[in-house]
Amino acid sequence: MIFKKQSPALLLFVCSFFAFSSFAQTVSVSPALNKILGTKELKYAHVGVYVFDDSSKKEIENYQSDKYFVPASNTKLFSLYAGMKFLGDSILGLAYKESDTAILIDPTGDPTFLHPDFLTQPVFDFLKKKHKKIYVADNSRTWLENPLGAGWSWDDYNDDYNIERSQFPVYGNFIRWTQEKSPFRSNPAFEATATVFSTPEIPWPVRFNTDSLPKTFLVKRNIDSNVFTIHMGNEPNMTQDVPFVTNNLNTAIQLLRDTLGLFVNPLVSSGADAELHFSRAGGGDREVSVAHDPDGE
Repeated sequence: MIFKKQSPALLLFVCSFFAFSSFAQTVSVSPALNKILGTKELKYAHVGVYVFDDSSKKEIENYQSDKYFVPASNTKLFSLYAGMKFLGDSILGLAYKESDTAILIDPTGDPTFLHPDFLTQPVFDFLKKKHKKIYVADNSRTWLENPLGAGWSWDDYNDDYNIERSQFPVYGNFIRWTQEKSPFRSNPAFEATATVFSTPEIPWPVRFNTDSLPKTFLVKRNIDSNVFTIHMGNEPNMTQDVPFVTNNLNTAIQLLRDTLGLFVNPLVSSGADAELHFSRAGGGDREVSVAHDPDGE
């Protein structure tokens, strides 16, 4: 084989590959790990394993742990560990000030607020029983995050793992769509009746796609607005979580207003309502904490 020209990068890659192959053949691993590495799914994959027993301070497994890998979803392990270690059994759900006629709430980014997977909602219960006007402080001057993070794929905006970030999350910043088909038929010749509903109920445009294919349930949102198109499927029961456009505080306030059935508006610093004499309320900021058990209830 004759090479007319080789770049240093290519030579480095080839040398690294053979060095890696030599290392992989001589490294010592436990029989259990060796069996896993020998499976057809991992046989030709680039794999690294490191297991350390923090109690005994002993290394259990070490296979290519010094190699560079694309972290991908492994970084979620660190996020989970950090949350379990530092958040404790509760988080700050809300900071607020209160007058005789209104409440000023300061969002704290509580991701569990009205989230359908969390049945206990202390912040919502607190606001509901007050029966006062609610003003939401707009922290957009200090909230510097974009709805989508750096490197996020823009075309995944409709998927439940691509939910927008916001200073005041509500319902997890997504709409949960459910299709249900009744097992009962008034006439065997007719198809089962299907219904579609959302959690929460929404005031936004909803359209139906009448195409016959594909025969699967799918809800698609417009890329830049909260307009949803539903394609009915053949599944008897199906659920899909679709992120909504947060529009800073606007969407959160709109949904909270509908859910509470109360007056909810953003607080504009240059035009505060005359009723908001919070400087005379005394006591400084007060807080509502959110505590949840490990099962999310």
